[in-house]
Amino acid sequence: MKNKPMFFSFFAVIITAIAACFLRFFQLIRFTDSQMGFVIGYNKLTYIIYGVIALSIAFAFVYSLLARRYVRKINFIGNKLIYATLIILSASFFFDFVHQVYNCQNYILSSDKQSYIEYNYLFPMAFQALFALLTCFYLIICAKSVRGTMIDFKNFKFFHLVPLAWGFCRLLAIMTEIFDIESVESFLEFVFVVFYCGFTLCCASSVDDENKLIKPSFSFFALGLFACAFSFSLARILMIISGEFAKLNQVSFSSVTYLLIGFFAVMCELAVYITKKVSE
Repeated sequence: MKNKPMFFSFFAVIITAIAACFLRFFQLIRFTDSQMGFVIGYNKLTYIIYGVIALSIAFAFVYSLLARRYVRKINFIGNKLIYATLIILSASFFFDFVHQVYNCQNYILSSDKQSYIEYNYLFPMAFQALFALLTCFYLIICAKSVRGTMIDFKNFKFFHLVPLAWGFCRLLAIMTEIFDIESVESFLEFVFVVFYCGFTLCCASSVDDENKLIKPSFSFFALGLFACAFSFSLARILMIISGEFAKLNQVSFSSVTYLLIGFFAVMCELAVYITKKVSE
C-alpha cells in the first residue's frame, strides 16, 4: 500500500476499531446487565462506542474514495495467508453450524414445555445452520483453489451466493428477536450483518469479473465489516479469556465466527494491489 493517504485511512480504521473494542470490553465489565444485555449505567459510553465505530466506518469510506483513483486487482492463487485464513474460517463456519443446531434443539425443547413454537424464529436459525455447513464446504473449495490445485472455485457460479444466504438468514433471525438500539450487542450485530451481506455481494461480483478488478465498494464493505466484527465480537472473547464469562448475556451468534469473518475481510483487502492510476 504505497499510497500514503490510503495507508493512513486504512491505519485509522484499525486504530478506531481497536479503540471501540476496548471501550465495549470496559462497558461489558462495568455497566452492562448480564441478564438482559442492556447498559445499566453511564449511558453516554454507548453513544461514544457508536461514535467511534461510525468514525471507523467513515475512514473506511474515505479509503474507498481514494481507491477510485486506481485500477486495483487481487490474486488469491499462491497466497499462503489467505489460504490459512480460509481453512480457519471454514472451521469457524462448521462451529457456527453446530452452534445453530444446538440453538434449534434448545428452542424446540423449551417450546415443547410451553406447547408453542414460533416458526418465524426457528426456520431462520435452521436455515442458517444449513448455509453455515454449505459455506464451510465452499470455503474449503476456495482454499484448495487458492493453493493452486486443479479445482477452480470460479466455476461454482451459484455456490458463490451461499455465504450471502447465511448472512440473510442471520438477518432474519435478528429481526425476529427483541431489538433495541440501547442493546449495544444487538445493534452492532445488525450493522455487522449488513456489512457482511455487502461484502459477500462484492466478493461474488469480483469473482465473476473477468478482469479481476476490485471495486472501491469492496474495500468499503471489507474494512467496515472488520471494524464492526472486531469491536463487539472480540470484546466478548476478551470477557471469556479474562474469566468474566458469567457477566455475558446469552446470544445466538458465534463470536469466533464473526471475528474471523472480519479478519478474513481485512486480509482480502491487504491482498489487493494497485496496477495503475485511472487516468493512465
